[in-house]
Amino acid sequence: MTAAGRLWRRAPAWRFCLISSFGLFALAAMFPPTLPDWRSLAPGKGATPHFVAEASKEAANGIFSMPSMGETRTGSIPFAGRSLPLPPGNWLQVGYATLPNGVQQQVLARVANHRLEQMILATATGVFGGPAGPVGVPPQCADPNRIAGAIVPETPDQNPLQHECWAIVPADMRKLAGQGQDSPWPRALDRLGDLGFSVPDQMLAAEFVRSTDRGWQTTIVLLPAKGGSAAARTAWATRYQTELHKGFDPP
Repeated sequence: MTAAGRLWRRAPAWRFCLISSFGLFALAAMFPPTLPDWRSLAPGKGATPHFVAEASKEAANGIFSMPSMGETRTGSIPFAGRSLPLPPGNWLQVGYATLPNGVQQQVLARVANHRLEQMILATATGVFGGPAGPVGVPPQCADPNRIAGAIVPETPDQNPLQHECWAIVPADMRKLAGQGQDSPWPRALDRLGDLGFSVPDQMLAAEFVRSTDRGWQTTIVLLPAKGGSAAARTAWATRYQTELHKGFDPP
């Protein structure tokens, strides 16, 4: 009898280990384990593993995503296949989203001395279409609470989907921060707070609307509530509306 045979007869523990090893090997071959993605467990630069997972999930669902805020932007940025002009100053990208219906959103902020000075929320359809704009003047342009505003006069042969207007109204920042999760305001303002930037309780919201039969765009610029006369704000809004028009309808 061979040495292996004698060991088989005299060592029951050895027999059990040998049979178990073969059984476990067979189970592993039939049901291979799934290895974790170690890249998702390692913290990214400036973010925790939890934040990376949250950002990936939100972006996949077409909801709000938050990139790193290192580089500032000036002049204008590409947006929804067009160009979005930025008011003077250095702007940080706070968040962005591409919604399931193809509508895109962009949130930027201008900060100074650890305090929010201005903020932009731009929402637009892509250049290849999306949900149609309103028939008739958008209600926000005729808001009875507006401090200033202007509506571009319509022509007799104008397309019913074509509108252009702007309005400046008071903005209660606590109400914006308390809006539902479908709104980008709470997440954008929470992020600024997490980064140590204070937010005023009251600001002014200058909302610009441009719509045609090829798409639409609304751009809300939050401005300081104090400083600047009504005439100065009207002059600024008129100039900025011209820049927005050029970015939406490039030559």
